[in-house]
Amino acid sequence: MSVKTDHDYLRDMLQYAEDAQAVVAGRSEDEMLSDLPFRYALQYCLLVVGEAASEVSDATQEKLPNVPWRQIIGMRNWLVHGYSVIRTETLWETATRDLPALVEEIMNYLPPEHT
Repeated sequence: MSVKTDHDYLRDMLQYAEDAQAVVAGRSEDEMLSDLPFRYALQYCLLVVGEAASEVSDATQEKLPNVPWRQIIGMRNWLVHGYSVIRTETLWETATRDLPALVEEIMNYLPPEHT
């Protein structure tokens, strides 16, 4: 079994951030509220983004200062441990407002062969 590198974790973050964007594409926040599988799919994508972020080394995090590492990892913790008080509007805002910038930051950092 090979050891994952920071590039692997960044690629995971990128993949699941893009997946989350695909989940919400062409949908509305109201649909997310009424469609449980849709909401769970979005939650899972955001959870994996946060889990992968928590594995990225401090050295690499410092090279990406525009990535809100603490908030991303905090969201993962909130989704796992605060599941009973999840604010759906926060999920929606993260997916529609914050993920595009995250995707761009990671794509600009990773060498093309890693995206």
